[in-house]
Amino acid sequence: VCLLEGMLYAVSGQSLRRWRLDCIISLGAEKVIDPQEGEEAEMAKIMLSCCVHCLTPGPGGSIALGFEDGSVELRSRSLSLLSRRVAAHPAAVSAACCTDSGLVTGDAQGRVVSWGFEANSPGESWEIRWRSRHQARVTAINVGGGGSIVTGALDGTLRVWKPDSGQGLFQVPGHKIWFGSICIDDNDGIMVTDGRDNAVYIYDFRQEDGESLSEIDL
Repeated sequence: VCLLEGMLYAVSGQSLRRWRLDCIISLGAEKVIDPQEGEEAEMAKIMLSCCVHCLTPGPGGSIALGFEDGSVELRSRSLSLLSRRVAAHPAAVSAACCTDSGLVTGDAQGRVVSWGFEANSPGESWEIRWRSRHQARVTAINVGGGGSIVTGALDGTLRVWKPDSGQGLFQVPGHKIWFGSICIDDNDGIMVTDGRDNAVYIYDFRQEDGESLSEIDL
């Protein structure tokens, strides 16, 4: 799911749905989960070409979807198709993140690709800016300090890349079994990661050495 400009977007399999958030709140949870009541919350629904593996806010107020067949789509708030990059990846697109200059996507084989768009607006002018990779499925992408690209994968590593060139700045091994998600607080310089090893790692980048503050075993 993702929230964008007062709308809630959710995808399951090949079904993409949209609700107005204010209507959802006023109706209550019981009606939200009932498809028959969706019209009351101004629901929109479309069927897509194949299964979606990731959904995230995209550039220019769009939403970005990564597909099982390696394609990436940008759609408007009304769910209409703005742009589609066929075979953006040779494997399922498993993670994506909007940046100041475009979009970064990751796939099930560990590839990471940075895409640029003309004037940062969704359109047909997809441009590959750089490529890099992990050794396993990419599960999370976020934007760190200075616009750096932060990725996590099932190889248990977190990697940080320069936003303009994709040059690796550093990597942090740690999660022994897979990698879950990345959350970054730009104001406080705090990053939190989690994984299937039932551990949460907290990093404080306000410190000069950038070392991990603590590891919390749940």
